[in-house]
Amino acid sequence: MKAAAIEAYDKTMELELDGKIPCDSDVIGQAHLNSLDVALKLFKKETVGISVANAQHCLNEMKVIR
Repeated sequence: MKAAAIEAYDKTMELELDGKIPCDSDVIGQAHLNSLDVALKLFKKETVGISVANAQHCLNEMKVIR
């Protein structure tokens, strides 16, 4: 679940920024927000039915800047 969400974030960032680099930091920021939204939606969909504490722990790990 966490790995799939991170992969979705990475792929979305790649698609969002394809052909746009070099670019303004606002473009990167918007790409990040869009990618994060995709990843969080996937994560929430995949964690339905598991404990909130477990899901929250994984969510917190994902939010750490890599």
